Amino acid sequence: MAASTFGWLLVTGLLQVVRANDAQQPLLFPAHNSTPTLYHVDLWDSVNAMNQMGNVLELAGLDVWHISPERGAFVYVRDAEEEHAIEKILGPIDDSAIKRRPIANPPFSPTAGPDHSYPANHSSTSYLPNSTYHNSYHPLPDLEALLFSLHDAYPDIVTIVEYGRSSEGRSLLGAVIREPDEPVPSEDVYSDYATTMRKTGKKGEPDTKLAFVISGAQHAREWIATSTATYLTHALASNASEPGSLRQLLKHYDFHIISAPNPDGYVYTWEHDRFWYKNRQALGRGVACTGLDLNRNWGYKWRPVTHGSADFEVELLEDELLADDNAALGKKKKPKKPKPTPDPCSASYPGQRPFQAPEVNALANYIDAIGSGVGGAPSREVGIYLDLRSFGQMLSTPYSYSCQRIPRDNEDQLEAAMGATKRMRTAHGVTYKAGRLCEHLYNAYGNVMDYMYKRAGIKYSYSLHLRDTGTYGFLIPPEWIRPVGEETAQFVSYISHFVAREHGLPDAS
Repeated sequence: MAASTFGWLLVTGLLQVVRANDAQQPLLFPAHNSTPTLYHVDLWDSVNAMNQMGNVLELAGLDVWHISPERGAFVYVRDAEEEHAIEKILGPIDDSAIKRRPIANPPFSPTAGPDHSYPANHSSTSYLPNSTYHNSYHPLPDLEALLFSLHDAYPDIVTIVEYGRSSEGRSLLGAVIREPDEPVPSEDVYSDYATTMRKTGKKGEPDTKLAFVISGAQHAREWIATSTATYLTHALASNASEPGSLRQLLKHYDFHIISAPNPDGYVYTWEHDRFWYKNRQALGRGVACTGLDLNRNWGYKWRPVTHGSADFEVELLEDELLADDNAALGKKKKPKKPKPTPDPCSASYPGQRPFQAPEVNALANYIDAIGSGVGGAPSREVGIYLDLRSFGQMLSTPYSYSCQRIPRDNEDQLEAAMGATKRMRTAHGVTYKAGRLCEHLYNAYGNVMDYMYKRAGIKYSYSLHLRDTGTYGFLIPPEWIRPVGEETAQFVSYISHFVAREHGLPDAS
């Protein structure tokens, strides 16, 4: 089926699903589906058709795990009502293009299994190749314990900072990993939850180093992103003589790693719902749903999206078609678009305003503070930002919100990305695709990578979707944690040298 035809079928399906009202015949949902199901729809090969499908699925309130032109859409359906919605949307599509796989929400208990405690002298902080820590996933207390263990093992290299508080009051922790070129102050250098900073560098002193910021899973269920950030922390702190160590990169960079930027959501995936997506923010009196999508709450090209307002979405589709027609006729005036009302129950709810999530606001302030000195480090320019995500095996450059605008630095960003993916393949033979995020996934506003590039001014801002391409999805086997960490370390090494050479840092090679 041609992409354009498919697009019109999607719009038709959209109208059929969402324009029902009380005056119409009530929808009857089948009662037989008691097992959550992962739908894989693999039909189209155009970005336009992908974006149309993404809009329709989100409008229906469905949980889209992944969607790309090459691999289609992966949609998690929890109950009979969602099953009816997706079957209605997919009605015009040949059933041979649809795969349905039962996928139960794994039972996890914070009290089950072995004792989760890692004291400072635990072998997890010792010789990187022999550490057993990276052979399994860990709940939040374990992640935090490892950070402090690394600080105890390498006190001159690793500093732990609390850069804010989460919606539920948990500490937002980051690890600053650097080779000290001056004594680290004994008193707190970062406090008051990202509102007060102390500058430790000297004015007018030329930078001989850059800052490299890495953040783990904003989306709580993407455990492999959190584990990979933790692995990188360990690899950067480890002695340079150890196989897999990244310590040599500290010559040119201070690293700031936030393994769990969404701690409340991460805890919730361990204790209640393995596939929880958002944070756990209360949305106000009278709002039954909880949380917002952190990766749509950043303050660049933020836009509210609706999933409960059928009229708005239909008018928006018609409005965009009219705008396209006007453009084809040479008309400059665009039709006025209706004001959207966000649906707080949507998995991709972006909030009522940018930076509404305290987790997003605190991280944005922390990025700004790096220029003033944080964690005992002098003031630094942030040269590289990496957002770790799951899944799809894609290394993406700006922008996420649209393909209509090409970044000024697009050529340099892609050159570095293509070299990095080639290097990553040397670790375990796994292929990652390089390109703009808007071409890899359907358009999304308020994205962290777009913000870091355009607002924070970090030229080399990337989003890295880790393994796999859909076989396991968010349930990546724990035995893959170390291999994924090792291939991501190859990215970190390559991009670090690439940017250091561009900045003319001493002895960069």
